Amino acid sequence: MSESAEHVREHIKLYWKIGGALLVLTAVTVGVSYIQFGVALGVTVALIIAITKGSLVASYFMHLIGERRSIY
Repeated sequence: MSESAEHVREHIKLYWKIGGALLVLTAVTVGVSYIQFGVALGVTVALIIAITKGSLVASYFMHLIGERRSIY
């Protein structure tokens, strides 16, 4: 049941990387908000960024990426 210290460090590194990616994507969201797009293109860009951020959160912080192995 107990995990090795190295295994825990690897998980912490991964969480920091994902957190950094979310921070960068948030900055991209703010930056893109200052660009004048048409309605359709603006919604498309916003959805692409939101889906990317949501999938990162669901996959890693909600541990759904590991559920794939138990389902199949």
